[in-house]
Amino acid sequence: MNRRTLLALMAVMALGLISQTAAEAGGGGGGSKKNATVKVYNNQTGANAATEGVLFLASGKAVPTNQTEFTAAGGKPVSPSTTPVTFPVPAGKGTMIVAGLTALSGTVPQPYSFSAGKTYTYVIGGDDTTPTITPSTK
Repeated sequence: MNRRTLLALMAVMALGLISQTAAEAGGGGGGSKKNATVKVYNNQTGANAATEGVLFLASGKAVPTNQTEFTAAGGKPVSPSTTPVTFPVPAGKGTMIVAGLTALSGTVPQPYSFSAGKTYTYVIGGDDTTPTITPSTK
């Protein structure tokens, strides 16, 4: 086999490998689910307004028992502000948790069901000891 034929064969094989890898990784292969986007505002006001932790757990995941586990599972702080914190959440069902970050006080678990590619908005209310979270049209 001469050098030109060998190089042409290697180029064809490399192109085949690249296109196959993209399909397997979900880059146009059609098998992957998109995430939902969830925006969370903290509308707490007054002396008991506090930064609350928010976490979205897929069905079957264990609920964290301390702040380290909460953060490791993807929980984020949401401070009282007019600026939302955005979460990419896998489509499907699970549990949304809102909790005071110190010792995970006032934990409020709530079921969710999100569709792929959609954006959802929630608002935190109440105070640090009894936070609430409700859907919003913001």
